[in-house]
Amino acid sequence: TKFIGPVYSLEEANKLGKPVKQDGQFYRQVVPSPQPIQLIDQQLTALELLTKNDVIVICGGGGGIPVIFDPVSRRLTGIEAVID
Repeated sequence: TKFIGPVYSLEEANKLGKPVKQDGQFYRQVVPSPQPIQLIDQQLTALELLTKNDVIVICGGGGGIPVIFDPVSRRLTGIEAVID
């Protein structure tokens, strides 16, 4: 898990309704930090289009928007997580 967002008192943290952990003398929200499983096809398509059109693309590890595939809607849905 990773800390995100501002710090809260214990009383404020209890009112959040989200997972929190102590961070020093305060509390902060925590979210999962899963290992990336795969790149999304559209990401590679975008990179290919940019490079074929002589655009300099700078890519690095980590980051990205964490998503899951929803089999019912067959769409990607954003989730609260941190991708390192």
